[in-house]
Amino acid sequence: MGLEALKPLGEPVSVADEVRFNAVSGRNAFSTSSTGVLAYRRGEYSGVVFTSYRRDGKSDGPGWAGTDYYQHIELSPDNKRAVVERQATNGAGDMGLDIVELAEGTLSRLTSDPGTQNRPVWSPDSRRIAFVKTGRDGKGAVYQTLVGSGKDALVYPDIADLNAWTREGLVARVLKGDATTVLLLRAPEENATQPITEKPRTLLEAKYYVDECRVSPDGTRVAYVSLESGSAEIWVAAFPSFTDRRKIGAGSEPSWRGDGRELVFTTQSGSDFMAVEVKPGTAFEVGLPKQIFHATRHARIIGGHDYAMTNDGKRFLVRETANTGQEIEPLYLILNWPSLLGK
Repeated sequence: MGLEALKPLGEPVSVADEVRFNAVSGRNAFSTSSTGVLAYRRGEYSGVVFTSYRRDGKSDGPGWAGTDYYQHIELSPDNKRAVVERQATNGAGDMGLDIVELAEGTLSRLTSDPGTQNRPVWSPDSRRIAFVKTGRDGKGAVYQTLVGSGKDALVYPDIADLNAWTREGLVARVLKGDATTVLLLRAPEENATQPITEKPRTLLEAKYYVDECRVSPDGTRVAYVSLESGSAEIWVAAFPSFTDRRKIGAGSEPSWRGDGRELVFTTQSGSDFMAVEVKPGTAFEVGLPKQIFHATRHARIIGGHDYAMTNDGKRFLVRETANTGQEIEPLYLILNWPSLLGK
């Protein structure tokens, strides 16, 4: 029987009130079973909160929170601001960027164009942000904006992925199936009005997925996530040559401490924060990974950072659901809900 033959047998009947609706995913928070049980959550979608953690794992409470759905956070090099990806609630799948003033905990729009603006990276002087802008036609390009200017400019056409902004330039990626090419793009001038036509430099050509490239503060090493083994692993290599590779361990979200003497990453669950001591120099040495603290987070996939670490390695802003760390949220049940239909 086709859908066109389906007809309602009566008037709609309310069986539960205040059922939560998530405008980002377009889903209601309820489920039914074949035994006549209806389970649901009440109230408005609560968004996410970035909780401030100390290195000992103790929380100082929300660093800041919003009612929108935020993901991927990048802390400015001077640790005064952060840029976050904001999932729009218009149902069109759009994504924009917001700026967070960390001292005040206030948010403001950085971008709000139709389509997607994501993969933000800060300039070394904390004045500019480069990001990828993808239209609804699926074509992406790199743009830059001076924070507070309200304007952006095309930097590189046909590049749809950024990982870092270093003294050497912009680190970008090109994906073809499971293969990854890591590129180095010339850094744009602050007042550039024309896109850069200079050919990017190829740093790495891998037959496997590579992402989250993070260059050490002294510019000599790069930490990155690789799926070479079939699962996410942290590797460190010389930069920009990608030679002298060392495997650190399973995980993702690598971040360098400001002095370059420590590398922090998260386990595959995203809940355990690990640290590795690094001895920079010609004879590159790394220690064994040690857990520094645990945070209750949802399982995540590679491709972005859902936490940010301050330069001194003592503070972490960790993305969590808004009720994380609070009392367990009630789950409401209605037994034999079909009986409420009056039949």
